[in-house]
Amino acid sequence: MDSTPGPRKILDAFAAAVLYVVLARLGQLFAMEPGNITPVWLPSGVFLALVVLRGHHLLPGVFLGAMLGNGWAYTDLGSLTAALPGVLAAVMNGVGDTLCVLVGVWALDRSGGIVGVFRSIRQLATFLGFGALGGSVISAVFGMSGMYLEGAVPASALFSGFTFWVLGDAVGVMLLAPLMLSFTVSEQEFPEGGAGILERLGLLVVVLAVPMVTPLLRTIDIEFRMDFMVAPLLLVVLLRAGLRAGLLAPVCLVAVHLILLNRHEALGLSMDMTPFVLQLLIAVNVASVLVVGALLWQQREMLRRATEEATHDALTGLWNRRSGIPRLEKELARAVRYATPLSVVLFDIDLFKEVNDNHGHAAGDAVLRDLSSLADRDLRETDMLARWGGEEFLLILPDTNLTGARTRAERLRTRIAETTLGGKHRITISAGVAELERGMGVDDLLAAADRALYTAKENGRNRTELASPVRPA
Repeated sequence: MDSTPGPRKILDAFAAAVLYVVLARLGQLFAMEPGNITPVWLPSGVFLALVVLRGHHLLPGVFLGAMLGNGWAYTDLGSLTAALPGVLAAVMNGVGDTLCVLVGVWALDRSGGIVGVFRSIRQLATFLGFGALGGSVISAVFGMSGMYLEGAVPASALFSGFTFWVLGDAVGVMLLAPLMLSFTVSEQEFPEGGAGILERLGLLVVVLAVPMVTPLLRTIDIEFRMDFMVAPLLLVVLLRAGLRAGLLAPVCLVAVHLILLNRHEALGLSMDMTPFVLQLLIAVNVASVLVVGALLWQQREMLRRATEEATHDALTGLWNRRSGIPRLEKELARAVRYATPLSVVLFDIDLFKEVNDNHGHAAGDAVLRDLSSLADRDLRETDMLARWGGEEFLLILPDTNLTGARTRAERLRTRIAETTLGGKHRITISAGVAELERGMGVDDLLAAADRALYTAKENGRNRTELASPVRPA
């Protein structure tokens, strides 16, 4: 439930109406016939994102802003009789644009939010099919009907006007809503590329320059179209600079195209791209960025999961033996290079077989999970806890001598003995502690800890033993 106070909701809705009018007027700077329709309708994407972020209480503001922002363009206020058809058209515009936002919010929710849109092509298709296209069709039906009844659009131009309207709204949704919402999630959820700031700026400059190449070449009588370069360039931005930059690049591209389309004569440039072709170019390229972005995100997610499965224990979530050995080798090399201490603690659960035999393997799994969580709780950033096999665990303690490692092992042993694990089981552990000595390798260090663990078992369990100093030849 929305907890925003009532007065704040009214203020938000009023601010939304003002913003809608401003965006509508900005979009109408690039409007053209039939019916004063703009190639890219900015409010559709902006308000889809804002309603998702702020709440449905903005919808009255969307209706009011759409009514005023659209009606402003064609309502004749000279007399009441002349104004009524324009007011009717404006109201229908308000209804259509509000429904467009509502359908978009519903589609985004069905897709699992902006992160969900990029998790699967099916969820992206839901967002594009319903949120971008479906809502835009509803808006166009209401908007064009109102304009036809008002007399702003003749019957002969209804189809072209309807198509232009749908594309303008859909492009606005695809172009702006994902970009705005992408800044609300963390980098872990929305992976970024590996390009540095200078490379990102360079790619952005190239994106801004591409639309200007063709008209500039025409000034010196060279016919060479650069439109075909747009798609691969946007994909390069997506791959190198990440998903957010990949969503931002088409916005920059569209801004330059719209300026050139409307101001090319004043700039002394030649443009032969029609508004409808521009809409198709934008729609195809933005949809391509979204699809490839979704595929890229899924590929990275699959790689992350594969890496997680290869390096972590599935039951406990701890590092596994396969990842523990390289980490121990790395820490041993660092300890030797910088002459710092390194210790390990090898521990396992006492009489764990009895838990499995008397209570079942599910109970044993629950004990292992709870113990792992308990042991992992007090680790330093430099420490590593790995499930070494079965009920055995290895704790790697860089910059820790034998005394410090024993203290850590005893603290863990005592805490486990005092805690009920797996819901109802009281267990104990035995631990063997070893410190790296001159000339030791990984196998030597582990063997020393294993001997100490064996001694702890022989001496009655539920205890910590230190490895005897053994210097390999």
